[in-house]
Amino acid sequence: MSPSLPRRTEHIPPSDEQIEQVVHDASAQLAESKNDASYIQPEHTYGLTAFIKLMARIQAQHANESASHETSHHSSDFDSRTN
Repeated sequence: MSPSLPRRTEHIPPSDEQIEQVVHDASAQLAESKNDASYIQPEHTYGLTAFIKLMARIQAQHANESASHETSHHSSDFDSRTN
């Protein structure tokens, strides 16, 4: 039986809608707990939402690049074993 090649995993960030919902919910909880409505003002939530979207995309890209390097490393190990 020949060894199988590792499966490639593609990491994708959460959808914009998911991130927007999390920021909205977190901001609403914070505003309620601090009794300060400024936490749910659009200028605060838009900035936080944009930041989290950017970080999620960067993290997914980094994870995919890391996985790609690992896969190519494993593939070269497989190639050397089969030659």
